Amino acid sequence: MWGNRTTILAAALGAASSRRPTNSTSKFDFFDTELTLNKRLRAAKARRSSIPWWEEQFSAATSVSITNRLILFMALFVFADPAVILECERFVAQPLDALATDDWESVCEVVSTLVEVQVDRTARAAQSHSPHESSLRMSYLLALKAPKTFGRSAFIKHFLHNGDQNQRYLDFRQSWSLRSAVEGALDWEIALETVKQTYAAGAEDTYFVLQYPNLRLPEDVAAKILANPTEYPAALWDVAQNVASSIARKTVRAVGSVARAEKWF
Repeated sequence: MWGNRTTILAAALGAASSRRPTNSTSKFDFFDTELTLNKRLRAAKARRSSIPWWEEQFSAATSVSITNRLILFMALFVFADPAVILECERFVAQPLDALATDDWESVCEVVSTLVEVQVDRTARAAQSHSPHESSLRMSYLLALKAPKTFGRSAFIKHFLHNGDQNQRYLDFRQSWSLRSAVEGALDWEIALETVKQTYAAGAEDTYFVLQYPNLRLPEDVAAKILANPTEYPAALWDVAQNVASSIARKTVRAVGSVARAEKWF
């Protein structure tokens, strides 16, 4: 019936996201089979700030199909602000953690594609009211939603020593180990070891250099990377090479000044 379910759901959520938002607190059954998916998603977006409404829908979700449950998860993380999502943690985390791996991947794929990254005061205010965020999956989706607010805390708490070989987690670990080291929140030795592990497992962060266009690595860090270039992503090796080139240029002396100093003529 659904064909490529993830693609269809992403398209439906994307269409609903593009409409001008409204607000509503009136009662509405998200799982009403008499309504089209588009109408249901538009109604969810209109109620994106209503925590009681989300709680009511998640309570009802235990008796509906897995597809409808996935749509509800996707709607929450795409439409709602981080502060609202955090308040929903008490009734969302457990069913989210209970999803089968394939279903979890579907949620991740849609949310990572459609989420509008939150970096404003709303996201930062949410952090000050943050619950425990005990769920790895909950923390991961919040990090996608508001990376500057939740990315590092999710990485340190759930992913720094996580040995899961899931490609999404490997990419996340590598990216945030580098970002945390650059920003002084993680020792470079730990960061480099994490990068080596994740790179060997297939992760390669191609956006790191773009995030820090003027990055200059510490000289000892650059030396470690250049000593074992095959163990690190090419983009990181390029940054290390730039450091080495800069050091080399500083040691170069003009031929004329050398000749005068050494009295060649």
